[in-house]
Amino acid sequence: MICGKISRQGFLKHKKMGDKNSESSDDHFAVTAKVQMTGILMKRPFGHHSNKWTKRFFVVKDGFLLYYSENEKKMFEKKSCFNIHPKGVIPLGGSTVEPTSDASQPYLLRISSDEYISGHFVLAADCEMEREKWLNILQEASRIKKEVKQVSIFLS
Repeated sequence: MICGKISRQGFLKHKKMGDKNSESSDDHFAVTAKVQMTGILMKRPFGHHSNKWTKRFFVVKDGFLLYYSENEKKMFEKKSCFNIHPKGVIPLGGSTVEPTSDASQPYLLRISSDEYISGHFVLAADCEMEREKWLNILQEASRIKKEVKQVSIFLS
């Protein structure tokens, strides 16, 4: 299990449980940080059709896909922390994640849900292997809401 601390500047710092160097300062707030995957993907603007793609640093955490500017990856790798104020958050619970492609981007991921205003999000990986990794993690994260619904129906 990984634990983290949030500083007043809004950064989440990862620490392994039992780490003797963990801080106990009032400047930080302890949180559990279960990050399933991080990496760079290309993102097309949401809400309107555009052919402009932007590189973003993505984090899959607790059923959410958070995204940041690309330079946030350097901070995450260097300091093992990331800003808790992302550029955007995509809730994955109950969504459908599937591979797709088009002429400009062969390794696309489409995340769709009735709950999204735009109906879907489209992201692009660099290669088939990267797309498969993201596809598996995102599909697993999308099951969170479905499993909660199934348990609540079973208990009623």
